[in-house]
Amino acid sequence: MVFDWQQANVGFFSAIQAQTNVMFLVLTMIVLVAAFNIVSSLIMLVRTKTADIAILRTMGASRGAILRVFLLDGWRSAARGRSWGSCWGWPSRATSSRSASGCRAPSISSCSMRRSICWPSCPHASNGRKSR
Repeated sequence: MVFDWQQANVGFFSAIQAQTNVMFLVLTMIVLVAAFNIVSSLIMLVRTKTADIAILRTMGASRGAILRVFLLDGWRSAARGRSWGSCWGWPSRATSSRSASGCRAPSISSCSMRRSICWPSCPHASNGRKSR
């Protein structure tokens, strides 16, 4: 009986799938907590600015204008968080794709269908040998 590389490594691929599912759940929870934090901070902002909103309303500001002020504040907060996340996430993404030996982590696109093990040759290894 002949096995291809996916059938030979079915345990590995099921572990990767389980890890992907868990990471999805963790990241979803992080995003939900961040969204809740933004919403709660805007609610607290409205609660503390109730008197100022009443003054703006008596001066002739429409509900839409006041709503736009708070929506712009929320968008500004989200943009600031996105900028911070990009500034901190981009360098860590670039460094996490390398293993401790300096070799690139294996990916399915770099696998050869003829090989039974899914690890490309390390560009830092001498004489084209595979890293271990």
